[in-house]
Amino acid sequence: MSEVRFSEQQRVFRLYTEALAGRPLGLLPSDEAPTDLQLAGHDLPSWDGETVYLPRSVDELDSQRANFSVYKISILHQLGYDQLGTVRLNWDECERRLGPLGNQLQATETHAADERTSDLFRFYDSFQDPALARRLFNVLEDARIDAHLLRSYPGIRRRLEQVMAHSAAGRPRLADLKTKGALMEGLLQFSLGAGTLDAPSALDVPLEELRQCCLKVEAETADVYTTAQSTVRAYSVVEAGASGRRGVAWRASAENPEAGEIHATVAPSIDSSDEEAPAPVSFRGLFQPEALVGKLVLEELQEELGRLERDLGLTRAGVSAELGDVETEITAVEDGEGLSGGLPATDLEVEPGTPGDRERARARLDRLREQLGDPQGVATKKRSEVFLYDEWDHLQAAYRRDWVTLYEQALEPADPRKLVEALDSENDLRRNVRRLFGQLKPELLKKIRHLDDGEEIDLDAAVEARVDRRTRNELPDAVYSRRQRKERDVAAAFLLDMSASTDSEIPEPLPSEQEADERDPKKKVDYTGILGDEDDWTYFARPPLDRRKVIDVEKEAVLLMAEALDALGDAYGIYGFSGFGREQVDFLVAKEPNEPFDESVQGRIAAMKPQRSTRMGPAIRHAVSKLQRQEQRLKVLLILSDGYPQDFDYGDDRSSRVYGIQDTMMALREAQQRGIHTFCITVDPAGHDYLREMCPDHRYLVINDIAELPSELPKVYRGLTT
Repeated sequence: MSEVRFSEQQRVFRLYTEALAGRPLGLLPSDEAPTDLQLAGHDLPSWDGETVYLPRSVDELDSQRANFSVYKISILHQLGYDQLGTVRLNWDECERRLGPLGNQLQATETHAADERTSDLFRFYDSFQDPALARRLFNVLEDARIDAHLLRSYPGIRRRLEQVMAHSAAGRPRLADLKTKGALMEGLLQFSLGAGTLDAPSALDVPLEELRQCCLKVEAETADVYTTAQSTVRAYSVVEAGASGRRGVAWRASAENPEAGEIHATVAPSIDSSDEEAPAPVSFRGLFQPEALVGKLVLEELQEELGRLERDLGLTRAGVSAELGDVETEITAVEDGEGLSGGLPATDLEVEPGTPGDRERARARLDRLREQLGDPQGVATKKRSEVFLYDEWDHLQAAYRRDWVTLYEQALEPADPRKLVEALDSENDLRRNVRRLFGQLKPELLKKIRHLDDGEEIDLDAAVEARVDRRTRNELPDAVYSRRQRKERDVAAAFLLDMSASTDSEIPEPLPSEQEADERDPKKKVDYTGILGDEDDWTYFARPPLDRRKVIDVEKEAVLLMAEALDALGDAYGIYGFSGFGREQVDFLVAKEPNEPFDESVQGRIAAMKPQRSTRMGPAIRHAVSKLQRQEQRLKVLLILSDGYPQDFDYGDDRSSRVYGIQDTMMALREAQQRGIHTFCITVDPAGHDYLREMCPDHRYLVINDIAELPSELPKVYRGLTT
């Protein structure tokens, strides 16, 4: 058995992706990707700037070790579109590097003021056939990225060469294709390292031109503009070869003599309707800049805005007072320039005294969010509960006033049957929790002594009365007692992390070597580590299971608690949090303390699902503000998460955890100062590393096995409230 399943290695792939990207990213199977990141009939890797999508399984090569490496190569290749500058092609730099536009390119003045998310689209549209230009660019850029991986990651070089050779071997024969398809397929096979191709002799010259295009982008000094230049050259070769004419792709200019003059060679004419693209290469996956570029540009725009506001000492409150709720934004150097994915930071300016520019920048940002189909950006307009919160900056040892915008919204109920059924299967756990909370019942009855009448004689009072009678000749009447119910005076809030990482499937515990051999000795497989073939990492393959995810266990735990607390009578609220940047922290309400526990609440708990980042500080502050409005004497906040606080702009350095940890620590301290008891529970095995910085030892718990969460949470709650 050589197949490797995504579900069995999801946690390892997540760590690998985070190490490469320098920040947490979502990781999901490719069939859960948006429709524009899927290709019918293919299970391909892709990513949209936030989440990497990987095939459900890989079974291309002859061993599990090799197929495991295919996953690693796919992740490296997808992240390469960002790390190697594919999405940051700049139009002005493109013109400077490539010289005047050639015969095949159209005038682009009409695009100058277009609200495009990247100049990459402007480059495509400069050709008479943008779709063909895009296909050629993608193939050449894939070749550049793979060449970079071969040079930069020695640990996977041998495996990548094997995967490329395997992919090339499965490609169609050029002799079986029409001319245009054969030329495009030939370029792709050259990009996979093919040396000679089985093609008609009439195509020898244009194929040699295309091979030179590949060699140029594979050079160590190649960048995205090298790919752009080679795309122009390849476009001319393919178009001229397909139409049977000579063509000139890019002519040299006095300013750019190195651009050269490229002539395509005459080739047999073909049907001009032959537009079918070559089949995709599975390990390279899909590159869809519509999804990827916009989100990365939006992220950089918001990041740059935050830096500029900090540098200028601006706050949201100050800007609002000056400009009437118009926030400071990044503006282009010239009006109408649009958002450029490749615009360097030095070309971005903030003009505090120009409200018009700020308004135009805000309008562009809003339009960009809508273009991206950003659920948070669009939903912002529908939400009425908006709150501003300070954030602690440990570097300045001061709060950034009104720095974070938090949106509160009630969850739309989903069908709770699956969640309830999962809890129904845990009858033993249910009984244990009821018994645990039932032990609190006697503590609810307080014995009231020295009463004139009551349910029973107070023995201590009777003895005292007998003594008094002998000494003072009088008998006190207050010799009775009564057990009077004293209601629990507790309000609690459960705050659930709904970040993308909670979509991780819960791994089955690894069996011992003996157990693995007993199951099937043939299934013992020695995998490489996540960084290279030399690492030692042993894994025992097991039959696939329908595993729960982290978010599922979180929901089961709070549903169990809701049932128990409803019977106990404590007031409690259930909330989730996620978001994307300081402008968009989402606080999602499943239950308020004054709401009855009913089917609607069950539906809202069931509706909780993984979203984006983990900006924990403002979510804690908002939950604290809700608890403060409760009348109960004892107030408790429990935070459930699966990782450390993080967001793409949670501090200046997105790869650093320190800023987010320090802000969360201050939020927890603020809660304690307001008389609210806090407790953090994490299912992250590395939780001790950061929780000990955020809160005292007795105020957090690290659960190594998330399946234990439903049983551990009631114990924690009982300890906090008795």
